Amino acid sequence: MEDKIIHVVTAHRTTKSQHSYVVGVYESVDAADQAAFIETNNRGGKYSMRATPYIVNKQPDDLIDIERD
Repeated sequence: MEDKIIHVVTAHRTTKSQHSYVVGVYESVDAADQAAFIETNNRGGKYSMRATPYIVNKQPDDLIDIERD
């Protein structure tokens, strides 16, 4: 079975603020890029966009379980 990849687009405030939010989740990188471009324009350039690919139902390799003994 082939891994299904999704692309999560997040917006990050370009000032000293820590504000960020999810713009959307997309199956294709082209759709993610288009959403990022549109949201950048809608927000007047105050947010930078990041599209991060993830494999569905697979935890990121750098995820750390802080609850283990």
